[in-house]
Amino acid sequence: MLRVLDAFHVTRLGFAAVDEVRRRVQQDSTGHRGRKHDPLYRIRRLLRRRADRLSELAWRRLLIGLDLGDVDEQIGRTWIAAQDLCRLYHCRSRYAAEHHLYRWLMHCAETNIPELHRLARTLDTWRTELLAYFDTGGLSDGPTEAVNAPHQEDQAHPPTTGCGYCCTAASTGRLHSQHESEAGYHDWPRGACKPYGQTRTAAPPSSETTAANTGHPQARPGEIRGSECQVGVANTTMLCE
Repeated sequence: MLRVLDAFHVTRLGFAAVDEVRRRVQQDSTGHRGRKHDPLYRIRRLLRRRADRLSELAWRRLLIGLDLGDVDEQIGRTWIAAQDLCRLYHCRSRYAAEHHLYRWLMHCAETNIPELHRLARTLDTWRTELLAYFDTGGLSDGPTEAVNAPHQEDQAHPPTTGCGYCCTAASTGRLHSQHESEAGYHDWPRGACKPYGQTRTAAPPSSETTAANTGHPQARPGEIRGSECQVGVANTTMLCE
């Protein structure tokens, strides 16, 4: 099986290194995290763009921010390395990509930036998988992962309706809670609503009232029917004074 590194994730590592260097330089030079009017904080989004997608105004803002905040030019060097990593995928052959990658690794090694050293070690370890991109004509599992990611996210965090817990319990016919009814479950957290230190709760409906409103016999303790859900909530009220 041939493993191929996707171009998106490789270039993303380069711009992530730019962000890490910016935060470190910001902390070392000012003694605090980025704030609204800090020069480096104001260009944080521009530093994550490709150079060929910057407008004239964006270029001017970027250069001004680097002149004011990049005291030792570490951010600028890392940004150039990230842009050069993007240009790696413009090579037309594996041979040209190998030479480009070698020059990029040498550029990172000649700097004193630890984030670039770590990035260079990572890509050097995955050199075979990175260059395999040019053997397959640019094919990778990136588009497949982009399609699968939303489905995997939905499976990991299934959507809920309403309050989530109660409605799911009502749909299964059982309410796994210390409260005997869904109305009791809804009213229990409302007891925390005490604007003036007093809370008054209306008396819950009797079994005869519930049976008359729903047209069904009263549910057994610990059981709730979907048709009784809305009636139980409507007949139980909370008044906060």
